[in-house]
Formats: sequence, structure tokens, C-alpha cells
Amino acid sequence: MQGTDRKLDVFYSFSGRVELIKTFMLGTTQYWIQAFQFPASVIKTLESLFAKFLWRDKMHAWAWESLCKPKAEGGLAIRRFKDINIAAGLKLVWRDCTDPDSIWNAWLRTTHVGGRNFCEAPVHLLHSGTWKFIAGSRQLAKKHMKRSIGNGEETSLWHDPWLKEGSHW
Repeated sequence: MQGTDRKLDVFYSFSGRVELIKTFMLGTTQYWIQAFQFPASVIKTLESLFAKFLWRDKMHAWAWESLCKPKAEGGLAIRRFKDINIAAGLKLVWRDCTDPDSIWNAWLRTTHVGGRNFCEAPVHLLHSGTWKFIAGSRQLAKKHMKRSIGNGEETSLWHDPWLKEGSHW
């Protein structure tokens, strides 16, 4: 058969390869990126592979950073792994703050937090990668969260970010 030795990506247009990157390639890594913080070297390697696929191993016409900008800014709206990873860490912190009675939080508090405040729970070398990921995201989450005091029963004066200036955690 003629043409069977040709690469599969030859049959896709440029826009087809962009869509394939956005859906299939990012989708297959979504599970892992939601639970673990990817090292910078892994992110760089993955984005390099995507860029090679997009440009068919030829000279790149645009930098990857430019392609990852929103369409309104002249990019192709490809989401960067680093941004997805940061958002996933913030989502895990948000889950702890908004659903304290879930099974996930019961496990998290029993295994890693103990009787301490969530924001002060230490991270040890032998803790799970997911806990390290969550703990590493706490400080960034703190910058974007505020606490509604309400009746004050569930508000900690020292640990909750209810002041405009921030909290002490």
C-alpha cells in the first residue's frame, strides 16, 4: 500500500493539529495534572512535544508562549500546563474550604492535617505527592480568598483571611 509509511500528522491541517492538542493531548494528561504538581522539566518536555507535533518537526513560526495566549491577544488559546497545574492546586484547596464534610476532606484531615488548622498543617518528606501539591497551593489560594464572618462561630480571628490586609497564616 502506498503512503502507509507516512506520518499520521501529515493528514491533519494546522488547525486540526491545534484542536487535537487542545482536546486529546491535554485531555489525556488531565487526570495526572489534577492530582500532582508536574515538575517544570516535565511541563517543558510535554510542551516541546506538542510544539513538534504542531509544526511537524520543522522550524517553529511562533513561540509556544505566543500560541498559548487567548485568541483576543493573537494566540490560539492553547492552555499551558503550568496554568492548568496551578488551577488544579487551587481547586483542591477550594474543595477543602467549601466542603468540609466530604469524604475527601475527612481523609485529608485524618491523614495529613490532624487537629491543626488546615493552613498550618506541616508537609513532611514522606507525605503523599497530592498533599504536597495542596500544601504548596495554600499560599496562592490565600491571596484570592476572603472569609465572610457571619455569626462568627466558624471564623478564626488568626487563621481566616477575612481582613483586607490578609491573615496571619
